[in-house]
Amino acid sequence: MRGAVAASTAEADLPRYQVARRQRIIDAAGALLEQRDYEQIQVRDVADAAHFAVGTVYRYFTSKDHLYAAVLHAWGSRFGDVSRGPRGADPLARLETRMRKVLESFEKRPRFFRALMLLLGSTDPNATALLQQFRESIQGLVRADLAELDPEGAADHAVLIWAVLSNLLTRTTFHGGSMADAYRINDRFITMLRLRFAAAAAPAVSPREDIDATRPDA
Repeated sequence: MRGAVAASTAEADLPRYQVARRQRIIDAAGALLEQRDYEQIQVRDVADAAHFAVGTVYRYFTSKDHLYAAVLHAWGSRFGDVSRGPRGADPLARLETRMRKVLESFEKRPRFFRALMLLLGSTDPNATALLQQFRESIQGLVRADLAELDPEGAADHAVLIWAVLSNLLTRTTFHGGSMADAYRINDRFITMLRLRFAAAAAPAVSPREDIDATRPDA
């Protein structure tokens, strides 16, 4: 694996011209992923598209996996801005907006989800670290919403919600499922969450109160 500036140096620590170069490479790689599957893209293709030598790409990224993990990380960092939900909305309304925006984003760019799934098997630790940050950025938004309803269980719910979204997108990307079905199942899952939190918020009724409520003169 070749050495890379980005492997050990945070972007914030790079000189401005290197930050610009790195971003130019990421942008070129992302544009190629819009047109071709991940497996069909070579590092040389990215270098040509960015008008750099191949060696320049490897100065910033240790591998193709590392480069495309950076593409996904940069792309996913925008989810917080595009999925805020209505101003003043309740946490579940915000969550519903976020989940739908994730589905819509990958529906527009199915090759990005395909690349994400393939990169999960990467042996490059730099790629693995960026992918973990990508997942955390989405799960962190969900945790923040659900922490208002269930502070102790928010992290567990975030894991479950990412699992649901991942499963729905895997069905559509790899197994011929329809996005219409994905949205329908997502809506059912949101309904289940609403019922779950509504039940948790309902005041507990003691057995004596329950009996009294059934008496004719109650």
